Amino acid sequence: AGLGDRGRFKLVEPGPLPLDDESLDVVFSKDAIVHMPDKVAFYREALRVLRPGGLMVGSDWLRGDETTLTSRAQSWLDFVHLDFRMSDLESTRSAISNVGFEKVSLRDRNEWYQTEINKEISTLEGENFSKLEELIGKDEAGYRLESSRLKKCAIDDGFLRPTHFFGYKPGASEVES
Repeated sequence: AGLGDRGRFKLVEPGPLPLDDESLDVVFSKDAIVHMPDKVAFYREALRVLRPGGLMVGSDWLRGDETTLTSRAQSWLDFVHLDFRMSDLESTRSAISNVGFEKVSLRDRNEWYQTEINKEISTLEGENFSKLEELIGKDEAGYRLESSRLKKCAIDDGFLRPTHFFGYKPGASEVES
């Protein structure tokens, strides 16, 4: 595509980004902020490294309100043993806005993911499960299937909310969206 000199990907640890102030047009994050204990610090860093008008865009796992943390959702959290630090949609919107981003928008993808998780489970079951066992072993394949089944409950109960988010750094004309 001839764009090799126009973009870079950089894997970094949470904390101060090894980038100059106002050095990027876009900051992108995919399913990483959920693991960060201090999300506000990340949003602040993203704002710092963006040029005026720059775009922060991402997709991450958020959660519903406290009423959605059902026993089924808790079963999934206990099963996967991940150190998720999920925020709800309103806390996330506020955090992004409060560090200085403008035109902040969040798109809750829970309804879409309810359909996708059913496809995922169907793909893992039956003949496909045997193929998966051959590839990754019986225990890992069983874990993957059970994790997806439990995740479905967390999604159906409204707890697990995959969300896309966008915010612009105030200033010059915005990056093409």
